Amino acid sequence: MGLEVLIVEDQMLIAIHLQDLVEEAGHRVVAIAHDGVSALAAAASHPPKIAIMDIRLAHGASGIDVARQLYEEHRIRCLFVSANINEDVRRRVADLRPLGFIGKPFLAAEVISAVQAGATLASATSIDPNMRDAYIQQWNFAIQKRLPWNILVDAGYVGSKGTRLSIAFDPGALAFNRPIELVDPRT
Repeated sequence: MGLEVLIVEDQMLIAIHLQDLVEEAGHRVVAIAHDGVSALAAAASHPPKIAIMDIRLAHGASGIDVARQLYEEHRIRCLFVSANINEDVRRRVADLRPLGFIGKPFLAAEVISAVQAGATLASATSIDPNMRDAYIQQWNFAIQKRLPWNILVDAGYVGSKGTRLSIAFDPGALAFNRPIELVDPRT
């Protein structure tokens, strides 16, 4: 089945609507929580991949504080769905790597699209979060000089340098530069 999702929303009708949207998109809702305590308990007992988070929760709880705890304790990223999204909220949660922000009232397509994007990001678990970007630098230099008797001298240099490139090695290959045959594990 798809992605496991925790819904943290204090308005039950909205929470049920979000659950329907998530499930129609092929994902599974592990729990619906109405406040911070129940959200943290649900995340501990049924760890989701992402959470859909309201900003203002029941009993005066802050969705931002709950999102911070979910991220710091379980590395759960949040999609914020709230009527209280502003620049201050975006700034306060920037270090939590939010999946997005959707204002209420929302369109079903907005939520489904954001959850699908979250599923794509959450499924990329094989990427080392500490890995730095690889890059290639290329240089070229050329000079031409016309000499007497219609002679043209052309000299050039082409160089490249790769930094932090991933290396694949086939230990069964006889030559290091032989292409590696990729095998689909599903076949």
